[in-house]
Amino acid sequence: MLKELLALRKGDVVSFVGGGGKTSLMLALAKELAPAMKVVVTTTTRMGAQELAGLQVFTNVQELERNLRPGRPAALCRAVEGGKVLGVGPDVVDRITSFTDVVLVEADGARRLPVKVPMILNAPFQ
Repeated sequence: MLKELLALRKGDVVSFVGGGGKTSLMLALAKELAPAMKVVVTTTTRMGAQELAGLQVFTNVQELERNLRPGRPAALCRAVEGGKVLGVGPDVVDRITSFTDVVLVEADGARRLPVKVPMILNAPFQ
């Protein structure tokens, strides 16, 4: 369903941005792709650790590489602190593409707000 709409193939990195629904969409896509692909879910910001319930969570790239298999999506983060998953840098996302089929990245935090509006400071409204 989603994978056909997005025409995903091996080596793709999909970034989720904006307010509301990123995590839910990302996890639904991971579940759909997992039976046939090695899928890793990650973030470059922060997200609630409870969001990753049901996924095997790794904080070490080498351990992820050794254990990643089709059938069950995995999650990669830098650390889990105070109920939050701390994200990895873009260089780590690039690195894991060498052994994954698809990487799904929550690429900005909305802090559970339904809408995000970018602001340009010190610029007149036009």
